[in-house]
Amino acid sequence: MASETIELKREDLQLQRLVFGDDVRDLLWPAFFGNQTIRDLNPIHLALPNGQETALPLDFFGAGVWGTKGTPELWRWLTEQGREAGDSLLLEAIYA
Repeated sequence: MASETIELKREDLQLQRLVFGDDVRDLLWPAFFGNQTIRDLNPIHLALPNGQETALPLDFFGAGVWGTKGTPELWRWLTEQGREAGDSLLLEAIYA
């Protein structure tokens, strides 16, 4: 298991997006730089702490910026947690 954190920024929360640094993107999509036969940019399976599950997409925001627009389930959970700018989101990857 490996983990990375994302700082929640005011602009990103307003736009309902999470911006990933290279470390987070590589944690969640380890075949990002793979050749055409192994490259996989499909949504990942995300298990939220409240027991809900969702498929988290990888989105390109331009100028080399990657992240996700998330899903209604993710944003609902973040809202329930009272998330604010400056908070951090811990992501753990379990490879099967």
